[in-house]
Amino acid sequence: MNAKRLLLTFIALAFGSGVSAKPPCKQDDRRCLSAACDKKDFAACHRLGNILKLGLGVPADPARARALFSKSCDGGDPAGCAYLGGALLTGAGGEADPARGFTLCREACDKGTPAGCNCQGAALLFGLGQEPDALAGLTLIQKACDDGESMACNNLGNAQLQGAGMEADPARAAESYRRACDGGYLPACVSLAALQREGRGVERDLAGALKLFTQACDRGLADGCLGQGFVLLSGEGARPEPQRAARLFQKACQAGSASACDNLGILHQQGNGIKKDAKKAVALFRMACDKKLHSACYNLGHALKNGLGTKADPARAAALLGPACEANEYRACNLLGAMHHTGTGVPQDAARAAEFYRKACDGGLDTACENLKKLEADTANPKP
Repeated sequence: MNAKRLLLTFIALAFGSGVSAKPPCKQDDRRCLSAACDKKDFAACHRLGNILKLGLGVPADPARARALFSKSCDGGDPAGCAYLGGALLTGAGGEADPARGFTLCREACDKGTPAGCNCQGAALLFGLGQEPDALAGLTLIQKACDDGESMACNNLGNAQLQGAGMEADPARAAESYRRACDGGYLPACVSLAALQREGRGVERDLAGALKLFTQACDRGLADGCLGQGFVLLSGEGARPEPQRAARLFQKACQAGSASACDNLGILHQQGNGIKKDAKKAVALFRMACDKKLHSACYNLGHALKNGLGTKADPARAAALLGPACEANEYRACNLLGAMHHTGTGVPQDAARAAEFYRKACDGGLDTACENLKKLEADTANPKP
């Protein structure tokens, strides 16, 4: 995972501090929070912004979330300034301004706001708005977590899992995710569920994972519905339930999850748990690909190359597959290799074909290794 993407994981999904006083509005009551914000309850503004940022029960709206953070900050709420700082650091909901973002985070931290220390720490860890200092960054994130900022505990778990500024340690990551989840930060519940499902850093616990995914989904978190759908589709620990999985993918797709749209498209393509509909599959792949999900761009490229649910357009397929391959979607590299091998949608070029096959083979795709061997044999023994 690259630094930009990991930073986005750290601070772009911010919502709700675990240390604020008990609010008059219920946790996810958007109508109440909106009314309170209109009445200049600036803490309500940043809480509503974080719900919209995360997409809890509604499609994520980072631009509107950023506007609410700005209103909260302008009203003198240091937590609102911290969340606005996070958005400026990453460019969520508008243009990035790392220098101003770092200043807002630092000032909020100096005022004793854990959310500020959290985003200042993430900025230091990745060197946004100033020189990187991993130790100082992690120290601030740890402090914010210890001070009750559940999102900081989640960010600490991300660092421990990915090895950002430290050695990767899935067991410690699971502990941090559990703290964040217990504090109400739903993305941490999903991350913990994923570790439980894999048995990574914790004992494998399919029932526990499904429970956490379901709780997050019931609260409106798209990734919770996605995870719940995967468990039900695979039938892990029980019989597969593709129809329920399809409904969950549909729910998550509508909430803005590109991965859910991609997987729903696959089910439509297969007719698994839902009506077989190749055209619908293509529309879903396109929707997810437009959100830069490279697996969906592969699926769309495959459909365009072969005319599955759409008019065949190999040249357009190749244009989609190129960036996906660059992003290490190895199936895209393999398909591009085949297209260069045969001259489908691109000029026939054995050297380019070998280059794409080799990248996919080195990435662990056995089919690409077989294709590379066949290409080398064809090249060594050309047909008369």
